[in-house]
Amino acid sequence: MALNKEQEAWLEKIEKHDVEFTIVPQELVTEEFCIAAVQKNRYVLEYVSDALITEEFCLAVVQQNGYALEFVPDALKAKVKSALGIDDDDGSNNDDDGPKCGTKAESTVHGTDSINTSKEQSMELNKEQKTWLKKIEEAAGEEDVMALLEEIFDKMPKELLTEKFYIAAVTITTNVVFYIPESLGTEAIYLTAVNNQGKALESVPKNMKTEAVCLAAVEKNPSMLQYVPEEVMTEKVCLAALEQYPGAIKWVPEDLKKVFLERAGIDEDDIVDDYNEDWDTM
Repeated sequence: MALNKEQEAWLEKIEKHDVEFTIVPQELVTEEFCIAAVQKNRYVLEYVSDALITEEFCLAVVQQNGYALEFVPDALKAKVKSALGIDDDDGSNNDDDGPKCGTKAESTVHGTDSINTSKEQSMELNKEQKTWLKKIEEAAGEEDVMALLEEIFDKMPKELLTEKFYIAAVTITTNVVFYIPESLGTEAIYLTAVNNQGKALESVPKNMKTEAVCLAAVEKNPSMLQYVPEEVMTEKVCLAALEQYPGAIKWVPEDLKKVFLERAGIDEDDIVDDYNEDWDTM
C-alpha cells in the first residue's frame, strides 16, 4: 500500500534527521511506513512497536537496509539470518557466492546507495578475501595497528582489493583509509568510512570529498567541517555542522556565514564555542 502525503512528509523529516521517529503520530505508523523509515534510518527499528516486529517485517527491512540486522530482536535474528543465508559464525555463507543481502537498498543515504555492515558485505567476498579480512579484524585491536595494516596490505594479492573488500574493511577500522590506492578509492568506500567514524574525513582524498561524504562526516562529527573543501561547503553541509556545534561558524565561508548569522539575528562574537573534546575521537 502506498504511503499518503502526510506519511511521506514525516518520512522526509526522518531521512533528514529533523525529527525523531517516536514523535510521529501513531495513526501514521503503519507497517509500510515503518519499513520505509528503517530504509532511511536503521536506528528506527529500535523504536518500532513490538506488535509490528514479526519475522516477515524484519526480513523485509533487513533486505532493504542490511545495517538494520543489528536491531532485530534476538528471538528473530536467527530466523532472519537463516532466511538470508547468513551463518552465525562469520556472518557469511561458506560458499563463495552466497545470497546477497541488502547490497543495494532501494533507499539512499545522502544520495548514495546504503552501505551494509562488514558482516553483510563479507557475504560477497570469496574465501581468500575473508581470510585477509579476519587478519584486519585481529590487527584492529592491537596497539601497533598501523604497522600491522601496512604489512597486511603489502602482502595481500592486489586482485583481492575490490570495492566490496574495502567497504567491509573500513567498517572494521577506518585506519584502512590510509592504505587505499587513489585508483581504487570510491565514494561508497569513503562514505562507509565516515559513517563509521566522522574523523576519517581528514584522510579522505580531496577528489573523493563529495557532498555526500562530507555531509555524512559532519553529521557524525561537526568539527570535520574544517576539512570540507570550499567547493563542497554547501548550505546543507554547513547547517548539518552548525546544528550540533554553533562554533563551527568559524569554518563557514564568509558568504554563507553572513547568511546564517543574519538568519539567526546574531553576531559571530555572540556564539559560544562549546567544543566537545569527544569529537577528537569520533
